[in-house]
Amino acid sequence: MIPPLDFIPLAEETGLIIPIGRWVLRTACREARRLRQLYPQEPPLSMSVNLSAQQLQSPEIVADVRDALDETGIDASTRELRDLGVRIAIDDFGAGYSSLGYIRQFPVDILKVDKSFIDRIDEGERELALAAAIIDMAKVLNLRPIAEGVERQQQLDRLLELGCDSAQGYYFAKPGSQSDVEGHIAGAVAV
Repeated sequence: MIPPLDFIPLAEETGLIIPIGRWVLRTACREARRLRQLYPQEPPLSMSVNLSAQQLQSPEIVADVRDALDETGIDASTRELRDLGVRIAIDDFGAGYSSLGYIRQFPVDILKVDKSFIDRIDEGERELALAAAIIDMAKVLNLRPIAEGVERQQQLDRLLELGCDSAQGYYFAKPGSQSDVEGHIAGAVAV
């Protein structure tokens, strides 16, 4: 296994990120359609796919997304990403390659607060203040904040106190096989 931090920068540098991204989009859309058929509900299940900034700047991005949606039978009828029902999130905000500049550069809908701001949110006022500032900034900019890397109930409690009601992390589920994901969805749908 090669960690994403090892191969993604190389894929971006060589330009391979575009064809890899197209493959990921198509694969994710096929899986989303399959899961929607297995577990119909309202609103329908959604799927998140990470794209690189290079992909988002590509003139083919709207066509790539539209083609992936059309190929899998997921409704799409216009050319703009938002009109396709696609929402854009800034991943790992506050760390690595993400920056405030992306908020100006792209039509962003979601700000995913990096795990490094969540790790110690329940351990001190400084850590809590940093997470609160990012969550408040997202709200002021009309973006939906999503906390990444939630691993403990105490972290979730603090996030809820800050008004962040969307989160992801091992506290909810660890990465798993297709059958693990289906079991998790089936359990959630049954509730």
